[in-house]
Amino acid sequence: MTASSQLHAEICVRFRHYLSGKSTLEQFREWFDVETWGLAAEPDSPLRRMAGTIELRLAEFTNGHLTEEDLRSLLQALVQREPVNKS
Repeated sequence: MTASSQLHAEICVRFRHYLSGKSTLEQFREWFDVETWGLAAEPDSPLRRMAGTIELRLAEFTNGHLTEEDLRSLLQALVQREPVNKS
């Protein structure tokens, strides 16, 4: 498994932990920010697009454009449509 696919899988796992209540949004954000730092500067990839979508949704929530319920719903939809890349 490549580093990229490992990070992709870990994002999905950590997402699901947040969505199921095993971790808080703050815990997810702290982990996500550290692990995806610099990803935007890398070449386009499914991982980069997924991380960018997550970052956008978190920013919308932080700025008051989404409720936490809205955020959870959008993130749930993202995780459901994102297969874990095993290559």
